[in-house]
Amino acid sequence: LNNPTKAGDTFRGWTGSNGSTPQTTVVIAKGSTGDRTYNAKWSAITFYLEITNSNSTTIVKNGAGVTVSDGEPISYGDTLTITVTAITGYDVSWVVGNGSTSTNNATSISVAGDVSVTVTSTPKSYLLSINSSNATVTVKNSSGTVLDSGSTVHHFDTLTIAVTANTGYNASWTVKNGATTTSNATSVPSVTGNVVINVTSTLQTYKLTYKTDSNSSVTITNGAGNTVSNNGSISYNDTLSIEVKGSQGYGLIWTVKNGSTSVHNVTSIVVKGGVNVSVESILATFDLVINSVNSTVTVQRDGETLENGDTIYYNDNLTITAVGEEDYELYSLIVNGEAFTSGDVYIVTGNVTISATSTLLGQGTLSTSYLDKLGITDKSTVSTITFYDNLSDVPSSVSSTTE
Repeated sequence: LNNPTKAGDTFRGWTGSNGSTPQTTVVIAKGSTGDRTYNAKWSAITFYLEITNSNSTTIVKNGAGVTVSDGEPISYGDTLTITVTAITGYDVSWVVGNGSTSTNNATSISVAGDVSVTVTSTPKSYLLSINSSNATVTVKNSSGTVLDSGSTVHHFDTLTIAVTANTGYNASWTVKNGATTTSNATSVPSVTGNVVINVTSTLQTYKLTYKTDSNSSVTITNGAGNTVSNNGSISYNDTLSIEVKGSQGYGLIWTVKNGSTSVHNVTSIVVKGGVNVSVESILATFDLVINSVNSTVTVQRDGETLENGDTIYYNDNLTITAVGEEDYELYSLIVNGEAFTSGDVYIVTGNVTISATSTLLGQGTLSTSYLDKLGITDKSTVSTITFYDNLSDVPSSVSSTTE
């Protein structure tokens, strides 16, 4: 007889007409007659379950709902259900070997031989997002690799975070790691989910101070047109307008310290740090010009005699005296284009030009004193006197004397 085969069983032999002891070889002689009965005897094959976990828990149950552990026997044709659960922070995949076949991530099989469940795990992957303005954010993993926004991070990774604000800005930030948010964190000890870093920047603020004296004032306005008071707050990169005024007759010099730099007499700056404006007033200076023709001009200031070209100051009181030189009489005294009385005081408000002109005695407008010298008592009849060097020069129409 040919020996049969049966899935899941081992053929033990034939029983029946050949006896009760299973025999794997039964020969029926040629020419034999009569009924014969043979029964095939089988023994079920024993299969086993093998489970290899990796950061996971694997539960296998048979068709009766009984949990089958690693190394325990399983029966051919039985239905096994497979549940693989990763521990926190891992993703898992598995391969189920069943006799001569294998299946990825199978959750139910019918036993066809020895069964193996092999689990592979990898840390979960998440996304790193960085949102920043006016600041530089540097993120490194535990290997020292710099990670840009959009990079992949993994569960259990350790991250270091460095935030550097741009010049003129202050920065604050939040770090969201999975469901947890921390302010201004410089590290993530263990990644547990998507990591989001949000940086908020604000302009740095500084103090504005200024100093003036009794003859000066300063007004400072910011870019919004608002006046900034002494010890007031100003912002980086704001534009300040500086208006300096002095009392009448005073000149001004001022120094503006802006952060680490200093400039003089500017009317506008862009803030780069703390700002200090120091204003000093000085009396305005002017020039004294004296022009004289046949005259002596004396100019005195508080007892000091001044000369042509000297420097004079606003509000100086100048006593101006002019006389004609010998044989000359003062004809006119002009100060800054206006007639001036000799001996009076002139108050300085600008450059001063003095012009004194004298003529020979008897020329020009006749003065009473000169007519007295000539012995003329009836002065109403005399308007001018003309002198000639020679009698021959005198017109015939004019009566003359040799005296």
